[in-house]
Amino acid sequence: MANSKIFATLRGKQAKLVCIDLQPYVHTQAAERADVLNVGGFSDAVFEVVSRFAAEGLDAAHWVGAIDAVPVRITRAFARGGSGGSPGRSSRVARRDGA
Repeated sequence: MANSKIFATLRGKQAKLVCIDLQPYVHTQAAERADVLNVGGFSDAVFEVVSRFAAEGLDAAHWVGAIDAVPVRITRAFARGGSGGSPGRSSRVARRDGA
């Protein structure tokens, strides 16, 4: 929380804060606000997200749209009530028919 207080006093009108947590857990480094982006984990995709945040900001509507754009494919194992895990692994998911 101290980071966000320092940021609040030093920022200009166009300044934004990006906190990248390489090993994310329950807590974030700064409170969620329109000018603060908390990123959990790291990959090449982080550069694109930070770039879009700096250019146009990212609000809840952006993330809902991004999630809706991800195609969902239901596998046969999942449709049968299995875990949907990798082939060859035994499923530890209890089936409804007791089998």
